[in-house]
Amino acid sequence: MNLATALRIPDRAVVAIVGGGGKTSALYRLAAELAEPGLGRVLLATTAKMFLPQEHEADGLFINADFDAIAHRLESTIPYLRRILVAPDLLETPEGWKLASVPLDWPRRLSRLVRVSGVLVEADGSRHLPFKAPADYEPPIPPDADLVVVVVGLDGLGQPLDETHVHRPEIVAALAGAKLGVTVDGAMVARVLTHAQGGLKNIPARARAVVLLNKVTDDNLEAARQLADEVLASDRYEAVLLGAVQDADPIRERRARIGAVALAAGGASRFGAAKLALPWQGTTLVGHALRVAQASGATEIVLVTGAHAEAVRAALASTPPPFVGEGPGEGLPRQPRFTIVHNGDWQEGLSTSVKAGLGALSERVQAALFLLADQPTITPAIVQAIVQRYYETAAPIVVPTFGGKRGNPTLFDRSLWPELMAVTGDQGGRGLIERYRDRVAFVEVGEAVAVDVDTPDDYQRLTNSSPSP
Repeated sequence: MNLATALRIPDRAVVAIVGGGGKTSALYRLAAELAEPGLGRVLLATTAKMFLPQEHEADGLFINADFDAIAHRLESTIPYLRRILVAPDLLETPEGWKLASVPLDWPRRLSRLVRVSGVLVEADGSRHLPFKAPADYEPPIPPDADLVVVVVGLDGLGQPLDETHVHRPEIVAALAGAKLGVTVDGAMVARVLTHAQGGLKNIPARARAVVLLNKVTDDNLEAARQLADEVLASDRYEAVLLGAVQDADPIRERRARIGAVALAAGGASRFGAAKLALPWQGTTLVGHALRVAQASGATEIVLVTGAHAEAVRAALASTPPPFVGEGPGEGLPRQPRFTIVHNGDWQEGLSTSVKAGLGALSERVQAALFLLADQPTITPAIVQAIVQRYYETAAPIVVPTFGGKRGNPTLFDRSLWPELMAVTGDQGGRGLIERYRDRVAFVEVGEAVAVDVDTPDDYQRLTNSSPSP
């Protein structure tokens, strides 16, 4: 996916890029994507100091210390100049000519000019090194920035924590609780990125914050994923992007927090009993659904009860899933938050359970995976494939298929939650899947997504064919 899609940049946004390991490359890559014909004009600036662009990186360079003069020139400039660098002055430095920093109020003022679709600001320096920590006066982020992108080059992993490989290594050491000269690893990077005086420093309270792990390769992909999970343990970051901004397809994955909603509120009229309390592979049907939910990597799990709430709760008490409680389950990396929500309006249809589940998820969660608790053949591999497809595409909806036919569980991005909350009656997201079909990501996973337990015969057949736990 491209960088602009992964960052989800709204119109006229002010985007500040900080950190090391590819800030400038990310800036120009993003400018090229946002300035495609028909998308508007992108302005670029720095609140630090920045080398002059290469010919292919910009269409124009406007230098004037008078903002009104800059504004007038921009408004009178022919439209096909779509990437324009703005600066108050040029500075001669030992490294060469650089653009001077703009005042911190300029980016927002620039964003309000005619034909401007966005303003991109390089708001930090790193001496071309992949990893850094900010000095006392850094980073100069515009106070009204809409989005802050913190960049780290993964080519810094495995290198010594010294001035040759890390910018301001003594500050990194202090923030990470490490000694100078030790090997930089993912845990060290995560501690600095999530530190109030590290990656989070000077990010405006209202701004969205995203980490970009740059220079991801096949060799360091798993290390990047682990680092992303550690960073997302911090509430402040919305997402972590994995990629290489100079590649043709720059972003491999957009990793964000997933919430899993297990729907267990139905009346089971065709079954004639509280089917979700029935035994299944060492637990119960509902217990299996929750264990699969945890296997998805969800940071929050919501169980929605309804018609047979007491039986469902009793089933959990008799065969508790491993995530119940505050401590980590055996062999499990991190405990998701677990919530039980009772849907008193379950008779009004599936939509009421969807709304109850969404309402119980925190603002940290960027997507919801809906599982039907009466699908006992759903496996961890299936939900992991659905979530991975979301990471790889950032699609608003991910739907599993079997032989080209849609099934469940289904994942919905937060951007569609308001529309899900408006659905009524006995349907979930089926209407949205049809409405946004051209934006749905499908993943073929096998027959299990089309199998559920509606009748006693269904349960008996599945029990007879299921291997022993």
